[in-house]
Amino acid sequence: MTETTPVAHPRPLYVLLPSPTSAYACLAVATGYERPDEYLHELLQQPAALGPQGSSPEVLVDLLLANGTRTRRFFRVTGGAVRAQLATPTPEERLACNRYLQEHADELDLVLLSPALRFALRKGLLD
Repeated sequence: MTETTPVAHPRPLYVLLPSPTSAYACLAVATGYERPDEYLHELLQQPAALGPQGSSPEVLVDLLLANGTRTRRFFRVTGGAVRAQLATPTPEERLACNRYLQEHADELDLVLLSPALRFALRKGLLD
């Protein structure tokens, strides 16, 4: 019987961005179609995602690329119970995520996005 070696993923499953507001420890942007439950525990262990000592980290997760749609795009993740809750980002938080997606479109897996949504992402027209 031969053992298999896990294949390293060609790109990170998410990227952590500094939060432009004090509501979250950081922003996490999905970089492809993978579901966040595959990496939430790891994400919440990252130093950028940790809140002040003694508090549970709260991270705003942008799942546009994982969901392929603008509905149910943003979730708030709290580290204490590793639970996700639908969230409404501030304009600054949304802009930070949109800017990252636009500037790194060629490095991301856009397979679930419609052609119109890919166009909007590349042109900076996401709302």
